[in-house]
Amino acid sequence: MNEFFGSDKELLKQIRKLQYAVLALLEKETGAVTKIYYRRKWVVIEISAFGAALGNMAYLGIGMSFELQLE
Repeated sequence: MNEFFGSDKELLKQIRKLQYAVLALLEKETGAVTKIYYRRKWVVIEISAFGAALGNMAYLGIGMSFELQLE
């Protein structure tokens, strides 16, 4: 990161990637997860099941948008 030469937008993208990599490593090594980790997982599963029950998988997209709002 110290030798990154690029625009601010590219720098923020690199920082976000690094954050996700660190969080993934912590989750893998220690089992530590964020506060709303399981809530986000269950929202997607519930909305997907709802869409499957109705025979319309368009509801999956709605579940994904709910997941993003929970962050």
